[in-house]
Amino acid sequence: MSKSEEAYARLTQKIETGELPPGAVLTEAALMDAAGTGRTPLREAVQRLVRDHWLSAGGGRGLQVPAISVDDQLERLEVRRSLEVLAVDLACIRAGEEQLADVEAHVHHLRAVSDLPAYVAAVGRSHELLRTIANNRYLSDSLVPLQGLSRRFWLATTKGLSGEVERGRAFYVPALEAVTRRDPVGARAGVLALHDFLARSALDYAARRAAHGRTEPPSPWTEGR
Repeated sequence: MSKSEEAYARLTQKIETGELPPGAVLTEAALMDAAGTGRTPLREAVQRLVRDHWLSAGGGRGLQVPAISVDDQLERLEVRRSLEVLAVDLACIRAGEEQLADVEAHVHHLRAVSDLPAYVAAVGRSHELLRTIANNRYLSDSLVPLQGLSRRFWLATTKGLSGEVERGRAFYVPALEAVTRRDPVGARAGVLALHDFLARSALDYAARRAAHGRTEPPSPWTEGR
């Protein structure tokens, strides 16, 4: 991994977990400190971070961590949904036996986790497996920011909600188990059910905000529903 790739990984992790919070405006010096790297690798990483929507231009003040947005999450899920369906289709054909053994071991681990921090790590691993077992680097590269930013939204909007581990696990496990059987129909159904759940979760968050008087601008995703 190059220094710019290391900087990208460190910064995305800090944005995902909220250590670099939504709306934060960051100078180059602050980003260098957060990434633990020098100016040249940081600038290379920043180009990719902006392209992948982890950072946006801050109006001359620096770079800004994007706000948490229901509309953005739903747009991401539209694309991620199709790509993950493709990923499991390819995985059922292309995944090697060693890769499938890794998926099976992960499913056993996913069934066993009980606390939220362990589950968060397991979700990240589930996303990594969905990317890699398709054995298509273009597909994998496209999914990295979509999955990471989706996890950021989920982490930011489900704090304090009970039952998140059980709800999420009920969707990830069937999709991954179907892949281990090389069952594309079951894998597709699992992924689609997961994405229906994620979309409902985003809309539920919007409803909770509205109920507390914290509304967002009118959205084509929620109007008329």
